[in-house]
Amino acid sequence: MAINVFEGARRIAKLIAVLWVIGVLALQFESLKNPYISANFQVDSPGNTPLRMDGQEYKCGDDDATESWLSKYTNKGTEVKVTLCFKARVVDDGRKLIPIRDDHVANAKRLAEWIGANHDKKGTTKYQEYEAAYNKAIKAKNELISDAKEARELGDPDLELAILRKLAVWGYEKYSPEVSSYTKKVADSFKLSKADEEWADSEVWSIRLENIKECLLIIFGGLIFIWLFSWIFGWIVRGFLSIPTGQDNKP
Repeated sequence: MAINVFEGARRIAKLIAVLWVIGVLALQFESLKNPYISANFQVDSPGNTPLRMDGQEYKCGDDDATESWLSKYTNKGTEVKVTLCFKARVVDDGRKLIPIRDDHVANAKRLAEWIGANHDKKGTTKYQEYEAAYNKAIKAKNELISDAKEARELGDPDLELAILRKLAVWGYEKYSPEVSSYTKKVADSFKLSKADEEWADSEVWSIRLENIKECLLIIFGGLIFIWLFSWIFGWIVRGFLSIPTGQDNKP
C-alpha cells in the first residue's frame, strides 16, 4: 500500500492548527477571565485626595515621583493596578521638587482656577472632589493665618515665623528618603473611591471584549498562516513530483 504523503501532511497541519487554538486560549485565559485594568491617579499636593487621570494618554511626568503596581480591589472583586503620580513643582531656583507639605495659598489658587474653568462639569464627581479640596485648602490657609496673627498678638515672633513657614512648600528631590517615605505612606493608605470603583467595574466587559477580539485575531491569524504554509509547501512538492494541483498522485 502506497504512502500518501500529502494526506499525512494535511493531518499534521490539522493537528498543529488544533494545538495552536488550544495554546492561544490557554495563554489568553487569564486576560479573558480577569481583564487587566490600570489607572493613574494624580496627587497634586499633600493631603489632597488622589484624582484619577482620565484616559491612557495621561501619564506620570519624568519629574514626578511615583508609586506603581498597587493592587486595589472594588467591592465586586475587580482588580485595578494603580499608579500614583506625585506632581513635581518648580521652585525659585529652577529645581523640580516633590512637595511633602502643602502650599495652601498656591494650592487654593490652582484649584480655584480649575473650578472657574470647568463650570460645565458642575455636579460631576470630579468637580465635587476639586471643590472639596479647594474648601479644605482655604480652611487650612485661614487657620494658619489666624494662628500666626494670634502668635503676633502674644508677642512670640518665633512661633509666628514657625506658623508662617507652614504656608510655604517644603519639597525634596524625587529620589530623596523624605519623598520615598511620604509616597509610601500615601500609597499604603490609598483606597478607591466609590466613583472609581464604579468606573473600574464598568470597564471590565469593554476590556474583556477587546481581549476577545485580540485573541480571535491571533487564532485566525495563526490558522491562516498554517493554511498558507501548508498550501505553498504542497504546491512546491507537487511541482517537483509533477503532480497536478489538488491531487495526491500522478494521473
